[in-house]
Order: sequence, then C-alpha cells, then structure tokens
Amino acid sequence: MRIKTKIRLQMFGLVLLKIISLLSLLGVIICAPVGFFRMIVKSADGESEGTLLIVAIVCLVVSLITGLIFKYSYKKVIVENVLNQELPGCVWSPNDGFGQGVIDSNIRLVESGNKYKTEDLIYGEYNGYHYEQSDVKIENVIYERTGYGRHRHTKIRVYKHFQGRMIILDSPIVVKKPVFVFSYTFEHRYSGLYDKLTSDEIKDKVFGDVFDVKVEKGGSARNVLDDKMKKALLTTYNKFNNMAVRFEEKKMYIAINTKESTFDWRWTRGFSFRKEVEANRKQMDVIKDIIDIISARDENKELEVNDFKQIEEI
Repeated sequence: MRIKTKIRLQMFGLVLLKIISLLSLLGVIICAPVGFFRMIVKSADGESEGTLLIVAIVCLVVSLITGLIFKYSYKKVIVENVLNQELPGCVWSPNDGFGQGVIDSNIRLVESGNKYKTEDLIYGEYNGYHYEQSDVKIENVIYERTGYGRHRHTKIRVYKHFQGRMIILDSPIVVKKPVFVFSYTFEHRYSGLYDKLTSDEIKDKVFGDVFDVKVEKGGSARNVLDDKMKKALLTTYNKFNNMAVRFEEKKMYIAINTKESTFDWRWTRGFSFRKEVEANRKQMDVIKDIIDIISARDENKELEVNDFKQIEEI
C-alpha cells in the first residue's frame, strides 16, 4: 500500500472516530435532560423517560470509549511518525511521565500541589546530549465545607499551578551553585527555595526585560548565561512566552507552561495531516533548538583550544 494512501485511510479513521464521539456526546446532552425532566413531571408514559436515560448512558459510554481510542490513535498516527523523523532513536512512552518526586525534588521549578498528572515521557540522545521530557499537570485541589446538618455543602476549588512540559537536558557547564532563570510571566514558582534566592543582574537589556535571574548566596550566573545560552533561552521563550530554567551540576531543568497538553489534537487545526505534522514538529524543535545551540557552543570552545595549540607550535 502506498504511503499517501495509508495516511489518508488513517486520517479518515481519525475523523470517523471523532464524529462518532461528538455525536454520542450530543446524544447525552439531548437525552439526559429530557429524560430527567419527564421523570420529574411524572409523565403518563412511564417507559419513555427510562428509555431516554438508557440511551443517554449508552451514548456517554460510546463517547468516552471512542474519545480514548481517538486520543491513542491520533498519537500513533501523527506523534509517533514525527518523533521518528525529528528525534530518531528516542523512546516514547505515552502513558508514563515524570514522578512527583522528580518534579518536586529534582526539577524544583513549580510550586507543589496535591494532584499530579504526567504522560508522554520521551527520552533519548541528540548530538551527544541526553534528554528527557514529560507532559506535566500540577493542581492544588481544596475542599471547603460550609453549613451544618442537612445544609452542609462541600465546595471544590481547583488551582492550576502548571500545565505543559518539563525537560531535563545535559548541561554544557558544571554548575556548583544552582542558577534559576524565570520568565516574568511564569507563575507559581517553587516557593520552598525561591524566597531564599537573590537576584543576579545580567547586563543584557533584551534578556533582562524577559527573564528574572536568581542565584543562591555566593553564586553567579555569568559563566552559565553567555551569549549562546541566552540565545537558546530566548528562542524558546519567543515560542511559548512562559518558562523557567534551573542549572545545577551537569543538568538543565526546564519547565514550559503552555497551559495545554503537548501532543493532543486541536480543533483549530481541523483534520489536516500536514498541519498536524507541522504543529507536532514545532513542539519537538524545542529540544533540538536548545541542543543545537549549546552543542555549537562546545564546538567553538574546541576550536579555540586548537587555535591556541597552533599558535604555541608556531
């Protein structure tokens, strides 16, 4: 079977799944209220409201099942193809992600919550740099009880601290004292450590207008944030406008608050295979862009060393 024909059939299958899911959901929206209403007013036809409620339940089950199948199939058709092209050799585990311990103890960029959801774990090596990435959603769910006795009610308040992706990359520089870089748009910063940090002024107006640089007492960001690294961070910021980075030891920890899942289908793109591939390719370019810039930085250092050797020989 030709590749184009196979892709068209796969896209047709995705469209069909989505249509079934949406029609089933519409059935729930129509049948459930009508069925409940007829039950309340106690219509003469005792069977009709029961039938409507059964239809609503069936539609709900069908909508949920087809929705899950669509999500899995979409990632299989679109995301897996893009990953194989953009990050060959990477391992992708759609149902796995960073654990809470990794997020709170290792990455340490976002304020902790009491509800964590992670998925789409990706890891591998690109240009000699090891990378890991996971979709992460952090929420703080608070239950508030009001009233007494029969009038007692429980209100649920959900505060979203973060939704987007977190990335762990090899750092080209070993950093003994942590360096934090927060875009001014980044909310819910890790409070356990952030209050103990001090500002480190960076003499770069463009970078300074976008990022707030923090270090521990006695630390400095100057060796970390050279022109190449600033370019890498600004390139990422210009795509998402909401991010934070921490440098420590041999790692870079990155949190990009996109407020949505990385590999989910979007209504605005319709069902165009080309648009889906392009959108997912842009998501993967984040890892590639950063590594390309910092690996070029390493090559420049090696060039300088070789130049010095040649000068000594002369």
